Amino acid sequence: MGIASTDGKLVRVNKSFCQMLGYTEDELLQKTNRDLTHPDDIPLTNSYMNQIDKGEIDSYEIEKRYVHKNGTIVYALLLLSFHRDKNDDDSYYIAQIQNISEHKRTEDQILLQSEILTRMSEAVYLIKKNDALIVYTNPKFEELFGYDHGEMIGKHVSIVNYPTELDPEEKAGEIIKSLDKEGIWRGEIQNIKKDGTPFWCFASVSTLKHSKYGEVIVSIHTDITERKLTQEEFKESAENLRLLLKHTVEAIYGLDTEGNCTFANPACFSFLGYENDDDLIGKNMHNLIHYKLEDGSYYPENECHIYEAFINNTSTRVDDEVFWRADGSSFPVEYWSHPVYNDSGEVRGSVVTFIDISERKEKDKKNKILEEQLRQAVKMQAVGTLAGGIAHEFNNLLGVIMGCADMARDEVAKDSFAKVQLDKVMKASFRVKDLVKQILTFSRQSQQQRISTDPCSHVKESIKLIQTSIPSSVEIKSNAPSSCGNILIDPTEIQQIVMNFCSNAVWAMKEHGVLTINLIEVDLTDRDELISKGLLVGRYVELSFNDTGCGMDQETLSRIFDPFFTTKEVGKGTGMGLSIVHGIIESYGGAITVESEVGKGSTFHIYFPITEKPATQEHVEDEKHPRGAEQILFVDDEEMYAEMGKDMISRLGYNVDLRIDSIQALESFKAAPDKYDLVISDQIMPGLSGEEIVKEIRLIRPDIPIILCSGYSSQMDEEKAKSIGTNAFVYKPITIKDIAKLIRKVLDAT
Repeated sequence: MGIASTDGKLVRVNKSFCQMLGYTEDELLQKTNRDLTHPDDIPLTNSYMNQIDKGEIDSYEIEKRYVHKNGTIVYALLLLSFHRDKNDDDSYYIAQIQNISEHKRTEDQILLQSEILTRMSEAVYLIKKNDALIVYTNPKFEELFGYDHGEMIGKHVSIVNYPTELDPEEKAGEIIKSLDKEGIWRGEIQNIKKDGTPFWCFASVSTLKHSKYGEVIVSIHTDITERKLTQEEFKESAENLRLLLKHTVEAIYGLDTEGNCTFANPACFSFLGYENDDDLIGKNMHNLIHYKLEDGSYYPENECHIYEAFINNTSTRVDDEVFWRADGSSFPVEYWSHPVYNDSGEVRGSVVTFIDISERKEKDKKNKILEEQLRQAVKMQAVGTLAGGIAHEFNNLLGVIMGCADMARDEVAKDSFAKVQLDKVMKASFRVKDLVKQILTFSRQSQQQRISTDPCSHVKESIKLIQTSIPSSVEIKSNAPSSCGNILIDPTEIQQIVMNFCSNAVWAMKEHGVLTINLIEVDLTDRDELISKGLLVGRYVELSFNDTGCGMDQETLSRIFDPFFTTKEVGKGTGMGLSIVHGIIESYGGAITVESEVGKGSTFHIYFPITEKPATQEHVEDEKHPRGAEQILFVDDEEMYAEMGKDMISRLGYNVDLRIDSIQALESFKAAPDKYDLVISDQIMPGLSGEEIVKEIRLIRPDIPIILCSGYSSQMDEEKAKSIGTNAFVYKPITIKDIAKLIRKVLDAT
């Protein structure tokens, strides 16, 4: 309570007024009514005070707001009366003030709650707990369930519950039991609309004390029908996705924007060698499986192409990188990384799919090898064709040299200087003949002619030959006896073996070092390791090559005999040398072993089985040549060789008709077929080939003996020559001794 003078100044206040506004009595007596009134309520207060001043009223009662000393608002009910003195000197106001702040707050809360219930998007209804009758429904309930306003009041709650596995009353009873025990019940429940349509709601049910109805149940329902349908569809979709991820052969895993794994399918665990979700889920996949490149060097995370999906918002594909398994091993992969978005369209990570391409890479590797082999095969075919052409021309020229030298030897004294020099020419010519044969053998266009021979002289001669073509900075040390056991081999292939190993050693030593070549006899017993690898017990010639070069690692050692494998740069080697040598040695029942260490050189050991056959005698000198007086038609398009051949055969006593033109030769034979006792023809000639001449002559005179010659022909060999009707086939060059024997042999046989 307070008393104020006509100017609004407080002149007396009681204790309650002081406590209500937080001031002391002295502080309030310094204030006016205006000072204490909320600014928004001053106009209303002034209006009533003006009416009092005009005498229209003597008192008024209003709700107004005061301002507490601490600044808070105090709601009050004010009854103000004016006591007027006749002289106005003693007039004053008496204010009776009741603090209604608490009541006002309660009232506001009730209004707010009522407004909230009215505006709520959830359906709300109150049920008396004792009889389950509905006592309140908000507008959303009436809208959701399809009832008019107030229509549900007094109805039993069971009529809004859809009869599922439980009777509606039983369902209501189940909820009430849960409320008694837990104080609240939440869950999905199937309700029914007024028109009988079922729908799903999520309900939150609790109890409270009501001033009118006592204990009531508050039930708040949210329609989740669409969500339930979506959930069912999602469950079906999720199950389909789960089955797809489980059974797909591609490995799949998800990443968040930090690069951490969010999921992984079984194929992913299998490929990477992990078993439990904890091994991958939540782990940084780059640091776990993608942290190194194929060569073992570090792979920076900021360069990882997988991250481009969520950093640059773009799909990416890499066709050949490596992932690392749990056991530390790596395997090649092709992978795809695609961005994943949330409902707002923002990138939330990526999904990564990868496949193991080990098998594909191995196939690609094999295909590349096959392609390289095909290129090499084509190249070798071209080399073979070139070698055949060179051999044909070379053998014709060599035949002239050998034939002339051979005939000249017969014209000089045995002990003369000229005889010695001509013997050297013949010896050199035979070596050249062997080299041509070696070229043809290398190009696979000549048959092997194995003979029993002492390899010592062949090895020594091959070393002399190779020394002329290697740098002086390479020293060759040769330890070979004057003779050793005979081996069954084509001598040209000994040269090929020595040349190949020497050239490889020179390359390995970078043209600077020592190459040691040893040749010895060894006895292999059943205790020797080589016997367990397929060699037979017995005596062998061991040929070894030791170099001081760079050596080889185990991977290189395991492949050195593979066709087309080479460690040399492109253009420096074909990778065929050791493969061919290996095949040659094994074809003779021998073996080859190798010892090597990186930085310490290499040693190759070659084993040839020793044969008991005596050495084949080569080039017997000063033998009497068989002679004759028959008429011979000699056909060859190489004029120099033809002239030499005519002279050689004539020296043997035969009458020779020489024809350089094959067509003219056939015409001569047709003109006088009985004139000739023998026909000797070259195979490769312009006009008519030797084969065509043979066929034509056989039609005219089937009984006449024919000898076919060739410097080289890919279309003709001894077997085919025999099949077309020739009596003999011989390769150029040929010595007077050999042609004398062959002519006499053919003539005598007919």
